[in-house]
Amino acid sequence: MAFDVRYCNPDLSTGSNDGSSEANAFQSVSEAETYIETNGPGVHMYFKRTASRDSSTIDLNATFADTTKKTILEGYETTPGDNGKFQIGHSGNGQIRLRSSADGVILRNFDVEYSRSDTNGCVYSQGMTNVIENCKIHNLNTSAGRGAIRYTQDCTIINNEVSSAAASYQSTNAVIFGSNLRGGIICYNLIKGAKGIENSSRFFGFACVGNVIMPNTADGVDLDMGIQMTLAQEGSGANENRGTFCAGNTIYDFQSTGIEITEQPNDTDAYANMFTQNLLFAGDASAVGFLNSDATNTAVACFSNNAMNSDVISSGNRFSGFGDTPTDHVVLYTGDPFIDNDPTKGIDRNSSLYKAGFFTSNFGAVQNEDFEFVSVS
Repeated sequence: MAFDVRYCNPDLSTGSNDGSSEANAFQSVSEAETYIETNGPGVHMYFKRTASRDSSTIDLNATFADTTKKTILEGYETTPGDNGKFQIGHSGNGQIRLRSSADGVILRNFDVEYSRSDTNGCVYSQGMTNVIENCKIHNLNTSAGRGAIRYTQDCTIINNEVSSAAASYQSTNAVIFGSNLRGGIICYNLIKGAKGIENSSRFFGFACVGNVIMPNTADGVDLDMGIQMTLAQEGSGANENRGTFCAGNTIYDFQSTGIEITEQPNDTDAYANMFTQNLLFAGDASAVGFLNSDATNTAVACFSNNAMNSDVISSGNRFSGFGDTPTDHVVLYTGDPFIDNDPTKGIDRNSSLYKAGFFTSNFGAVQNEDFEFVSVS
C-alpha cells in the first residue's frame, strides 16, 4: 500500500509546517499527532531527533479499527530510515499511548524516558495488532509496580531495550506486562528490572521467544523473577489457553523464580503450552527454576530441553508446585556460561554448558561465542 508520508521536526522554525517534506516538517509533535488522527490510517510520520529530548506526550486517540492499513510513527536521526531514535519524555511528561481504537499502529525507533507515576507504563498499547519495535524505553519511577510497556490487546513487542527503576512488582505487572485476547508476541528484547515479563493469556496463544532478561544494574535493581504467566482466565479456570510458546529466553541472575505459572489450564490442556530451550541462571540458592502456583491444576506443562545452573538451583527447586516432576530432558550446568559473565554475549566454549554438546548447548537468546545479542540498533 502507498503511505501518506509526512515529517515532524520540533527543532525546525522555517517552512510551511504542513509535514509535506523535511523542509516543511511539522514543528511540534502535537501537530503531527493531530494530522495522524485526522488522516489515518495509512500515514507514515517520520520524527527527526532533536537537539535535546522532546517533552511532548503522544496520545493517539483515533479510530483505525478493522482496516488493513497500517499507521507508522518512526524516529530517525539524520536521514529517514536510518534507525536513529527520536527522543521523547522527561521526569514529568512523555507517555506514548495508543488508544483502544488505534489499531494497526507501528511505533518504531523511539527513545522514551519518563517517570510514570501510575502503572500504565511509559508506552501503553490498547489497540489491536500494534507493533513496538527497535525502541529504547525506560521508566525512571522507583515506586513498586511501575513498568515500562503495558498492553491490553494483542501486540508485537520486538527488538527493544526496555527497563524500569522499580525495585518490586505486584502479580499483575512487570517491566513489560499486560493481557492478550487474540495472541501476542514478545521477542528478541533486552529487558532489565525486578520482573521481566508478566502476561495473562486468553483464548489464543502467546509467544515469548529469544529475550534476555537481567538485573537493571544502572538503577541498582536486582532481578527477582524472569517471567510470570497466567495461562487461563483468573479465578475460574475457564477460557483455557492453548498455544503459549515460551522458548529460547535467557533469564540471568534471578533471585527468586525463573518462570512462574500463576494459573494453569485444566490438566487436559496443560500440555498444549510449551516451555523449551530456556536458559535459567539463578543467583540465589533458594531460587526456583519453574514454579506452578496454581493449587488446583497441577499437571506438568510441556517442558523440554531447558537448562539450569545446578550448582545454585537445588534438585528440589528445579520444578515446584507440579503434580509430578517433569521427566523431559533438562541440561544441568555449573558456573557462569557467558563470555565475560555477560548474558548478551555468547556462551563460552569453555563453559560446562557448551561442553554438554552442540545440540544441547542451543539454549537462551545467544547460543555460542560466535554470536552476540543485539536488541536495538
